[in-house]
Amino acid sequence: MRNLKPGQRPLCPRAGEQGVIVSPCDGGVFFLDKGGYDVNESHANNHYVLPGKSGDRFNLIDAIPGYGRCFIGGPLLDILLWFTDYHHFHAPVSGTVIDQGLYEGAYNYDFDNFNPRHPYDPLPPKNSDKAGWYQKLGKHQRYVWVIKTPDLGLVAMIAIGFWGVGSIVNVIENGAEVERGQYMGHFGYGGSSIVLAFEPGREYQFKVGERPVSEPNNPTLMQVRGCLGRVVPPLEW
Repeated sequence: MRNLKPGQRPLCPRAGEQGVIVSPCDGGVFFLDKGGYDVNESHANNHYVLPGKSGDRFNLIDAIPGYGRCFIGGPLLDILLWFTDYHHFHAPVSGTVIDQGLYEGAYNYDFDNFNPRHPYDPLPPKNSDKAGWYQKLGKHQRYVWVIKTPDLGLVAMIAIGFWGVGSIVNVIENGAEVERGQYMGHFGYGGSSIVLAFEPGREYQFKVGERPVSEPNNPTLMQVRGCLGRVVPPLEW
């Protein structure tokens, strides 16, 4: 919960260039979906089989109210924050915040039939896939920003609270102009996750230093405001 000391977490030196994406938070980043397929066709084979997640399919329509369809077919990243990580988040891209909102939901995994308006409904059966939260992303407590950028189209950032998080605090006004690396808010407190969604129709590369972003079994550790990716041409950090 502490703020950064001066000089810590320096901004990616390429942040002033078009098409660059910086890390919104500390944590381990991995692909939920690489995207790059025909949005009119089934894309189940483009999803990774996530450890312990029973082959989830991601419901972006529910996860990003009003804008989910814009991101179907584009790359989808997750950054998992551990308890000891810096629990503040910053803007991954520069642009205008055209939509944002806090959406009520569960902070925990056990929500197969979770209804945020009836939190005392019976618990799911013991054989339930209690960790299937990517599939039911729209049932998590989350804060969603949709940013219109001049170089990447629409970009969505979803701050998801779980494992002891009690609140998601936003400091950005709707319609505000944000710059890469700008402070946007914090979790209070616990384990958390940031999902980044990008529009299809562009070719992206994501890597941290010399290490490409990979699948869920091999998350790439990174720090907030660091270089994370850009549209092609190939990365040259």
